[in-house]
Amino acid sequence: MKITGDTEVFALLKGLDDATQRKILRPAIAKGAEILKARARMEAPYRQGNLRNAVEVKIRSSGKTGTVRALVGEFNDGEIGDTVYDKTGRWYASFVMWGHKIGKRPHRFDRVVGMSGGRPIRKKVFRITDTRKEVPGNPFLDRAFEEGQAPATQAVVDEIQRRIDKLAKRQAVAEGK
Repeated sequence: MKITGDTEVFALLKGLDDATQRKILRPAIAKGAEILKARARMEAPYRQGNLRNAVEVKIRSSGKTGTVRALVGEFNDGEIGDTVYDKTGRWYASFVMWGHKIGKRPHRFDRVVGMSGGRPIRKKVFRITDTRKEVPGNPFLDRAFEEGQAPATQAVVDEIQRRIDKLAKRQAVAEGK
């Protein structure tokens, strides 16, 4: 989500040095991401609660590009969508989001195609038809993003404005002394 909001706020932000920008942006982006996290937890299908509890926020910033971003989703070892099993159900979201199949996978079996010296000649054959039941996906994170995008953007812009005002007051007090 690229934030486009109050142009005056972003003009003030661009006038600051990179370190100060990151100090202002990280908490502001975290505030917006928390709104998206709450929406995602509300949208997550509920059976045992593990999927809802697995939704987290991670804030990343890059010194090279000067960007700050928030990741909202299910994390294992810092990456979204890993299928590493842990006891909190964190491998489960990808199955829910994109759907899956239930049942045994089509498998390879041997077919005797002839005999040679009294021994069977076997050929590896794959079952072509997949008879497993398809479970449709439930894109709860997409819905949460669509519903929470406007409030999250507004929260980020408001927090940036609040922090810039706080910084301006602090500088005014420092200059007045």
